[in-house]
Amino acid sequence: MGAGPTPGPTSSPAPATRRPFPSLRARGLDEPDARALLRRSVELVRESCPPQTLVAASVGSYGAFLADGSEYVGGYGLDRTALIDFHRERLRELSAARPDLLAFETIPDLVEIQAIAGLLEDRPGPRAWVSFSLRPGKRPCLADGTPLAEAAAPLRDLPRLAAIGVNCVGPTEVLPALETLAEAAPGQVLLAYPNSGERWVDRDWRGPALDAAGFAAMAATWWSAGARLIGGCCRTRPAHITALAALRDDMRRQS
Repeated sequence: MGAGPTPGPTSSPAPATRRPFPSLRARGLDEPDARALLRRSVELVRESCPPQTLVAASVGSYGAFLADGSEYVGGYGLDRTALIDFHRERLRELSAARPDLLAFETIPDLVEIQAIAGLLEDRPGPRAWVSFSLRPGKRPCLADGTPLAEAAAPLRDLPRLAAIGVNCVGPTEVLPALETLAEAAPGQVLLAYPNSGERWVDRDWRGPALDAAGFAAMAATWWSAGARLIGGCCRTRPAHITALAALRDDMRRQS
């Protein structure tokens, strides 16, 4: 947190829930303790950050819960109702902790996006961003193969949608995705927080990573493309976030 991220994310994507919070129960926590831990993830960020920091409660995908790389593939074979049930309890607990935002992140699956749209329509609560996991390639597509513009359509007119974008992708995939989303969801705030440049292959990180200066240089192009929430995901380090904070300050001085 000392590197200066704004907003500050919670670390709540992995302890996903399918009644009753099995991934946390497997670690010796009963259901009340599991619920309290989710709420505590929001409280810890509030305690660790300056008062002006926005707290975004992380809501990971069903694929992240499976812990088998499905967040990079999608195509779970579940229907919309099952995915709504999967997410609902976590949303209730995280929302009770009063975060400023909900962060639905690394979402690879069109049916899951439709479920999230249903949840955001269903009840009042914090505003939310939705961030997609992509399939590498020349044409921006959701990880399950859905064209990115089609994936954005269920979210476009939701009053609770605060931003839309991509995360846990390669830095070179960000700019085409932002250009697609700017056309598919005009007027919507855009966000991007990619990985360092390394790729997850055969259960290991491989390939070159951008250093902090190179990452910030690419981030300047994302800003020019309309992204206003920019950060780092897997394998980015405090130095990357420090460089992004410096870029943010430069952009503010120029505006």
